[in-house]
Amino acid sequence: WSNAEVCTAAFNDMDLDHNGKVSEQEFITFMANHTKTMSDDQFNTFVLSVSRLIKAFQFVPTPSFSPGFANAERRKQVALQLFELFDLDHNGSVSPDELKQIGPVFFPAWKNAYICTKVFDDMDKDGNGNISDDEFVAFFLSHTYDMSEAQFDVFSLSAERMVKALTPPSTEEAVDDGLVFESDLPDVVVERRKSEVRKLFGLFDLDKNGHISLDELKEVGPVFNPAWSNAEVCTAAFNDMDLDHNGKVSEQEFITFMANHTKTMSDDQFNTFVLSVSRLIKAFQFVPTPSFSPGFANAERRKQVALQLFELFDLDHNGSVSPDELKQIGPVFFPAWKNAYICTKVFDDMDKDGNGNISDDEFVAFFLSHTYDMSEAQFDVFSLSAERMVKALTPPSTEEAVDDGLVFESDLPDVVVERRKSEVRKLFGLFDLDKNGHISLDELKEVGPVFNP
Repeated sequence: WSNAEVCTAAFNDMDLDHNGKVSEQEFITFMANHTKTMSDDQFNTFVLSVSRLIKAFQFVPTPSFSPGFANAERRKQVALQLFELFDLDHNGSVSPDELKQIGPVFFPAWKNAYICTKVFDDMDKDGNGNISDDEFVAFFLSHTYDMSEAQFDVFSLSAERMVKALTPPSTEEAVDDGLVFESDLPDVVVERRKSEVRKLFGLFDLDKNGHISLDELKEVGPVFNPAWSNAEVCTAAFNDMDLDHNGKVSEQEFITFMANHTKTMSDDQFNTFVLSVSRLIKAFQFVPTPSFSPGFANAERRKQVALQLFELFDLDHNGSVSPDELKQIGPVFFPAWKNAYICTKVFDDMDKDGNGNISDDEFVAFFLSHTYDMSEAQFDVFSLSAERMVKALTPPSTEEAVDDGLVFESDLPDVVVERRKSEVRKLFGLFDLDKNGHISLDELKEVGPVFNP
């Protein structure tokens, strides 16, 4: 729904009486149509997502964080590490501008101006216009108190990596030759790591002149590390890489930087990093992939998913996808395509006959060649995501319409159906920003992209 056309279409689907506003009943009808076939586990995941969004917008008071809670001190230390990153000017407090700059790096929902302002107001308990370290820690603890230790471990690892990514290494930690990873790793592993970092350098070096410019880092960087979408953070990273301060980053300087930021990774962690790098290189360079064998297991199913996606991309239903259509719809499914360079490369790779449009056959061929190496389990996950997106962007037929919005799964117990209705009503309250009892198009455009990118 970050796409204006998609968001307006969703609004029109909700507004059954066409009076320019969506009532609670109309909203429930729309949501019932789009969730009625979910299993209870799937709906529980949906509910959790809704609950988090409501918490982000409304900030329902949470129980005080008990100092005696297991690993309370560890959680506080993570909070203080984050505070130091948010405090860009190192004056001991976080301003509204600093929260707006750094917040979305860690919490994408904070890109929404309404959410970010609510977050700031909720943190700034004394109302002095700045957030102290104590206020920041208190907010952090009150919004993570209900995480299990396993959940917090995942969050902590993510935060630790982000802190490492945004914090220049100290002089003592500097790696002059960029060849140091873990001293106890076998030579063959070290060489593999060097090789992967060199491939990544080639991804950033767009003009293939042997070095990375600041403009190239700004172009490619945010796809690789979302933190670098912030100009100040990206420039700081560039300056950390550019050891000889000549305004460009050589391959050796890049390897040095990456060695500093990956040398303590376990081999499993580095393998995950390598997979991410490989996918990005594939997205930018489109190395030819083996032809998709029609005899491959479930080939027809994969083609059908591709054709469903094609129909969504073909906004004007003229039988082909134009560059503008790819730019509009592509990022909805594949966030990396927000990057203009990637999106152009994707289009050129699809448009095999070079006629400036993508046919259904070209679209399917691209889709199959870029999913051929997925296991069936991986494709199942992708297919489910695609199916949900198709359902979200496709108006229900007249036969499928639910007039009273009360139909979910007919074989569900009444108590489950009532719970689902209750959760959808909570979601309506989230969208109804001015609390006037209906959702306007402006409200859907404001809140919608947070709920459905």
